Amino acid sequence: MGNDNTVRFEGLKLQIPEQEMRYSYSRTTVRVHRYVDGSLSVWHGSRLLERFDVRGIASQTTAMKTPILRAA
Repeated sequence: MGNDNTVRFEGLKLQIPEQEMRYSYSRTTVRVHRYVDGSLSVWHGSRLLERFDVRGIASQTTAMKTPILRAA
């Protein structure tokens, strides 16, 4: 995982959005799964971080999460 919360996989740059449990996954080890239809998913342990189509575009269902609220 890069410092910019992205994973590079076979020429694609997969952007991981902010998560409820953790703001950033930079410098962590993640797994990329490729499915029979060519779609991808990125996992941190048993937690699904994001799904992507064959072009590396994030799925609408996973990407549209409740925003993380922070104190000002």
